[in-house]
Order: sequence, then structure tokens, then C-alpha cells
Amino acid sequence: MFLCKPAKKISGSDDWWKCAECGSMWPDQTNAELCCAKAVTSAASNQYQIGGDHYQGKAVQPWDAMEAWMSRDQFIGFLRGNAIKYLARAGSKGDAVIDYRKAQHYLTKLIETLDAD
Repeated sequence: MFLCKPAKKISGSDDWWKCAECGSMWPDQTNAELCCAKAVTSAASNQYQIGGDHYQGKAVQPWDAMEAWMSRDQFIGFLRGNAIKYLARAGSKGDAVIDYRKAQHYLTKLIETLDAD
């Protein structure tokens, strides 16, 4: 998880955002907010999402459903496979850093799952 300060849209620009911490300019809000973000490793993986908010607010989180429907070994494979997917595609669908953060998110969930034993 990352603690981010809200980015500010550059006045008069449709495309540029400013990091609230250092003032760096970015072509998108996500990178502007993550520019000087501080990594927080103590947060549970279910408490945040990388790359949008499309899963937030759902009564059941998709990976919670997967964990309930799969055996433990299948769920571990699902998490590993998704981490590999994001590492392998990094940069091919946009910003590579976002893909690396998504892979890290799946690895965090994997470690939480393995540590639960």
C-alpha cells in the first residue's frame, strides 16, 4: 500500500497532474499521486487496490471469492499466476510501474496467505 497525497490537476491543462509533495508534473493522476508516495507494508492486501477503484465497494472482493471457491493450492497458483502475468506484461499496456505494483499486490496477498498457516 502507498500513502499518497492527492494530486492537483494543472490549471488550463486537460492532461497534466502535479505531485502534491514535490511538484513534479505527470501526464496522469495515478503517477502524480504515487510520485512521492511512501510504501506501507503493514496494511493488509484487502485494504487497497492498485490501478483504480473498480473493485472497491463490492460486497465480496474477487480474490476472496476465488479463495472460497478454490482449494488452497489452486488459490496459491492463482496468486502466483497473476503476479507473473503483471511482471511479464509490464509496460506493454501502459506504465510498467503500475504493472509492477499490481504484481507486488498479488505477491503481498500470496505472502499473507502463506503466513496464515
